Amino acid sequence: MGKDQRQARGPGAVGVSLPRLDAVPKVTGAAEYGVDVAPPGALTARVLTSPLPAARIRRLDTRRARRVPGVRAVVTGADWPRRHGPFVRDQPALALDQVRHYGEVVAAVAAETEEAAAEAVEQIEVEYEPLPALLTPDQALADDARLIHPDWQHYELTGALGIRFDPHGNSPFRFRLRTGDAEAGLAAADVVVEDTYTTSFVQHAHLEPHAVVARFDSAGALTVWQATPGPHTLRAMLAELCDLPLNKVTVRVPYVGGAFGAKMYLRALNPAAVLLARRVPGRPVRLVFTRVQEFTSATGRMPMRIRMRTGARRDGTLTVREVTIVGEQGAYADAAPLILRNCGYGSPGPYRIPHVRVDARLAYTNRLPAGAMRGLGTPQTCWAGEQQIDTLAAELGIGPLELRRHNLLRDGDVSATGEVMRDVGAGACLDAVAARTRPGTEPGDGRRPGGGAAGMRRATGYALAWKSALAPAVSFATVRLLHDGSAEVACAAIDNGQGARTIMAQIAAAALSLPPGRIHLADPGTSSPSFDRGSTASRTTFAVGGAVQAAAQSVADQLRAIAAAEFHATEGEVVMAQGTIGARGRHLSYAALLTRHFEGPGELLGHGRTGHGTTTPIDPHTGRSTRPTPFWSYAAAAVTIGIEAVTGRITSAGLTVAVDAGSAVNPLACEQQVIGAALQGWGMATTERVDFSTGRPDVEGLGAYRIPTMTDAPGIEAVVVETPTADGPAGGARGIGEIGLVPVPAALGNALHAATGTRHTALPLPAHLVPERPGPAGQPPASAPGPLTVNGREPAEIPPGMSLLRLLRERLALTGAKAGCDAEGVCGTCTVLLDGQPLRACRTTATRIGGEVRTVEDLARHGELSRLQRTFVDHGAVQCGYCTPGMLMAATALLERTPRPSRDQVRRHLAGNLCRCGAYAHIVDAVLAAADTPSPPPATEGSDARSGSTRPDEERV
Repeated sequence: MGKDQRQARGPGAVGVSLPRLDAVPKVTGAAEYGVDVAPPGALTARVLTSPLPAARIRRLDTRRARRVPGVRAVVTGADWPRRHGPFVRDQPALALDQVRHYGEVVAAVAAETEEAAAEAVEQIEVEYEPLPALLTPDQALADDARLIHPDWQHYELTGALGIRFDPHGNSPFRFRLRTGDAEAGLAAADVVVEDTYTTSFVQHAHLEPHAVVARFDSAGALTVWQATPGPHTLRAMLAELCDLPLNKVTVRVPYVGGAFGAKMYLRALNPAAVLLARRVPGRPVRLVFTRVQEFTSATGRMPMRIRMRTGARRDGTLTVREVTIVGEQGAYADAAPLILRNCGYGSPGPYRIPHVRVDARLAYTNRLPAGAMRGLGTPQTCWAGEQQIDTLAAELGIGPLELRRHNLLRDGDVSATGEVMRDVGAGACLDAVAARTRPGTEPGDGRRPGGGAAGMRRATGYALAWKSALAPAVSFATVRLLHDGSAEVACAAIDNGQGARTIMAQIAAAALSLPPGRIHLADPGTSSPSFDRGSTASRTTFAVGGAVQAAAQSVADQLRAIAAAEFHATEGEVVMAQGTIGARGRHLSYAALLTRHFEGPGELLGHGRTGHGTTTPIDPHTGRSTRPTPFWSYAAAAVTIGIEAVTGRITSAGLTVAVDAGSAVNPLACEQQVIGAALQGWGMATTERVDFSTGRPDVEGLGAYRIPTMTDAPGIEAVVVETPTADGPAGGARGIGEIGLVPVPAALGNALHAATGTRHTALPLPAHLVPERPGPAGQPPASAPGPLTVNGREPAEIPPGMSLLRLLRERLALTGAKAGCDAEGVCGTCTVLLDGQPLRACRTTATRIGGEVRTVEDLARHGELSRLQRTFVDHGAVQCGYCTPGMLMAATALLERTPRPSRDQVRRHLAGNLCRCGAYAHIVDAVLAAADTPSPPPATEGSDARSGSTRPDEERV
């Protein structure tokens, strides 16, 4: 991001890169995440899952499990045979008469100890009758296919989405879009290109696993603690499942250790914990998924097969696009109908195309359900559509950039759904990445492989993307101006790592003319006087921020009216600035004015609402709507790669991703989101995939599932452009949390084609094109058993066989170190120091070591952050924060050993610590700033880039 965009746009709070409000608790280990919630007296829950992808449950016997000492409750599907689902209630709380995917939860137990719960699960007896597993859409959609849901016609639909429902076979959900006459568009085309594109199942891989605590009180009211982006949606689903009124259900939200579309709806763990809690009123029940269960019992990105045909006249004018989509929703619908709709009406792309025909359908299969994930289906259709644009450009002999510019939607154009477009930022994004493309790497007319040094080829590929927001949806917020002149904001913005709470404070501060430090955000759980469906779908800044701005403006208007009366002035003469208000030469603080007005303490209250009436319904027969979304997000990507001419292996890569923020409320937060999203797009394109061809996922842990690390991430430049959207808060802000991911796979595909002449249509790319990752660094040899101190104190007792991580968290209440990988030792969230050396606490038995252990809680002294903690806060190295304690401890060890490391040394030293948010660039910056390292030497030979940087340079991968 250019320096000019980092500066404040004036004295207000908007447009300023303020540090995150939650950064300090995250760098000190004080932040309480979902996995950290453990109320006194909580029972530990464990679940039994299916070893088969499809089977009838012939016998389920829990008697032996109930007799295990310490077991307090055991539940099965028969104990509460109700179904749930966000759009269709097709999923039982626990498996009923059959299991429909490997890993489906069959039974759950709650016990006094983890060991008793684990033993009880082993004692449950299940007799299965295997059924033919339908593991692909082709198998499921065959005319003679077994029905995965034979009672589908009796399921309850829970919302109108603008899609068609056909309760027959294994494909009940359909979407269609009709604009113009596709046959006429084909006839008018001089060139037509056609191909089939596929994408794979991608795991969310948030480092914090799903975790829930549930408790019923003596009056039958339910309280749930869960790290979720949608407490109000979760509350409604729990109330329906438990047959309770909403006012009997409370959802409390701790810190969220990453979500990316997950943790929003009921999963197997929520019903299991709640049903167990019903059996033991007054006792909290705590259930945390293992990492294996994240891969077998949660959700992920929907695999799709997309057949696409696009036609154009010889001058490059697009005439037609036909799209056929088959999405594999897996065993249950979850969010798949919403994904189908959004990717369906977005598949034409941000282009003027007079004739469009889209037919999309979902297929039930005996695989893990597909759920919402960052991008909500648009990365899949962009992968197809933007590669097809390049293919068409090559056939026409027109440059890929020129073809895109020629057909871009602009203000006043009519989209394929019938919407009159406004505030279109696609062109600005495309111009931004084109302007930053390294000279000499342009792919020319798209027909010739790119040039480069002997034995090497270099080329650049481009892609353009748009994405709609969740609709219809309303948001409510409340703002109180307290009698001391400070303000409290009640809103349902959940911070999943995107900085939403800081953004809300900035918006409120700007509307109230207060310093941001005078704004306090109330707890975002369901007890707050606010409402929102969830901090998902890139809508929080726009929707919740709009409600906060309206509520704050209401308070400001009241304050201005009071001041006008006090100063005998018109409201137009009243000036508000930094907590003071005045007119005609007189000024008072807000507190003084309120005291005078109320003749003592008094408060002002404002309410705000957004979302109602901002969109029009989508016609389920034509897919058309004059406004299907409250706003569009836009992005463009340019990927420049270097490859070996003989093997085709990618050896270097640089990404430039431009995103239209409308109005950048916090430029640094925007930059963080763009880089993190782009890195997830890179992972989707190159390495991330879960295969279910045997019925069981071939990957069940973070060791084998290859998300980008600090050393194999490409260099990334984030560019934030601003095309204000009319309805957005803070001068026209729009959401950007997802869109930076969407064009990256297609841009990489186009770069590969430009370099080699080979078009790849399946994601991820073939493994031989992607560099191998070095093996993980080994655990340093532990010291010999002996006296052990932790942060200068000796533990009173260490149970035999207990891991150091459990000792820290369960016995010493030092919860900064986290569990993330089932003790594989590959994620780094549990990193501590032993005599100054980084150590994986999850793989270390506490009784087998001796020496001084330091945790993140020991870095700050006398209430002052360490220099490294301070630079993490100031340089934006903290996002969701789940990885932060481990990163800090690993970096502390490096700086103690190497006080002034190079950028490359930092990257390599921290390569074993994962960050799913993709904050690697800012983490490296923070470490170098703490070391006060001057201009760093080149990261690698032949490259001067930072991994995940904001520079346009390439990075060896």
